[in-house]
Amino acid sequence: MKNYLIRALRKLRILKRITIYPRITIGKTTFIIPIINETGIYNYLSLSEPWMQYILENLLDTDQTVVDVGINLGQTLLKVKAIHTSIHYIGFEPNPICVHYTNELINVNNLQNTEIYPIGISEKTTVLKLNLYSDSAHDSAASIIEDFRDSKDIKKSINVPVFRVSDLELTHHSKIGLIKIDVEGAELDVLKGLKEKIESDRPFILIEILPAYSIQHTNRINRQTEIQSLLREFNYSIFRIEKANHHFMGITELQSFGIHSDLNLCEYILCPSEHKTKLKNTLAKS
Repeated sequence: MKNYLIRALRKLRILKRITIYPRITIGKTTFIIPIINETGIYNYLSLSEPWMQYILENLLDTDQTVVDVGINLGQTLLKVKAIHTSIHYIGFEPNPICVHYTNELINVNNLQNTEIYPIGISEKTTVLKLNLYSDSAHDSAASIIEDFRDSKDIKKSINVPVFRVSDLELTHHSKIGLIKIDVEGAELDVLKGLKEKIESDRPFILIEILPAYSIQHTNRINRQTEIQSLLREFNYSIFRIEKANHHFMGITELQSFGIHSDLNLCEYILCPSEHKTKLKNTLAKS
């Protein structure tokens, strides 16, 4: 189905009442993309993130496991499976709408070696409120951090389970090679919840940390500072991903995340210090 037809169906509000299954190609792999009452439309229309695809293609080994914390609608899942369908993928997502959609995405594409856990990851196993800041039931800005954004902007809250990974029995049989974390302010909690796996498997960590903006945002700054302390404990180094027009341009090693307001500077690779040279060589642009 052509892009213009889907855009027309959306403009006419027909897409909110139907389910369609168009196809997209990522690299050499074709996927069926469910669009269910408009959910999933951006997987079809605007999935492309060349910078992330480049990093995944160069850092992933097909005999390792990828852990995805913050699945949303399976955007990273598609990128991983486009590299090789045999890569073992484990995803965590507390939003039940996102879990339902991603399971449909997995089923219609018959994706193997793929596991979804309908939970978040945190420092301890409990139930927290997931705050949504838009009318979308799959709000990508949703956060379990109570004061991460202004409380007056909360549209809806739902109770969700979060687990420390050590309280789970994961069924993967290969080493975790890469962890992707996109959790809207809860990065510190996730890193603490994954502590044992990070220390044992020493994976690369692809992480988004949104800006602190100014010194007045003390909560964000304090969380960044605590992440930096935790990384020193892990013996990990921080590399910022440099991009231009959504394409990968390189990496820059940092001593801290700093205070800035540039949303283009929010993606990082956290690297075991013993693999810094490997990382630089692997992602070197010719």
